[in-house]
Amino acid sequence: MLEHFLDRIKGHPLRSFILIVFIVGAVGKLFGNETIASSRSIPVEQAQLQEQPKNLSPEIQAELQQKIADGERIANAMIDKKRAFIDTAGVATPSPVLDFVIMNKKYWDKLTKEQKISLCLYVRNTVNEAKKFPQRFTRVPRTAPAYQSVIQKISKMDAESWMISNNDGGDPFIMGDTAWKRYSVKDEDISFATFSGGRYYPQ
Repeated sequence: MLEHFLDRIKGHPLRSFILIVFIVGAVGKLFGNETIASSRSIPVEQAQLQEQPKNLSPEIQAELQQKIADGERIANAMIDKKRAFIDTAGVATPSPVLDFVIMNKKYWDKLTKEQKISLCLYVRNTVNEAKKFPQRFTRVPRTAPAYQSVIQKISKMDAESWMISNNDGGDPFIMGDTAWKRYSVKDEDISFATFSGGRYYPQ
């Protein structure tokens, strides 16, 4: 069948050109859609404690592991209900940050403080996954000229380069310390170290 088709377009440059354009466009659209879809349905299947702060007591380590798992459940529920998605913000800058974007402030306000801390710890832990599989954490199409540059930037993110932001605009709800130090508005209330009382950092 393929040989018959090629025989038909042989000797017809215009048909050949149209065929090539169609194939390239279809492939580009496929990869572009795949990238966008994956960025909105990330939740890492199993939350694992990786590259977390050292010198924490065994009790805090165990609590941290449980908090990350709780945060994963909260994140998955919000994403499944289209109330949030994960992306990487600032990809045009030298220092992007992993961004858990909540679609409306009321969804953040409904969480208790402990639930917010769990969600923060999950997002912070997910930076490790983003560095390993950066293509899952960006909506930049694979066909974009800057795609490889974006992938490299994500793979080199600092462990504290993350935030939870409001899709409606305004300041982020909470930021990892590295992201917060780079942020223009020095509101300590949105620093995770301050918000959590420094409990999940080495003393």
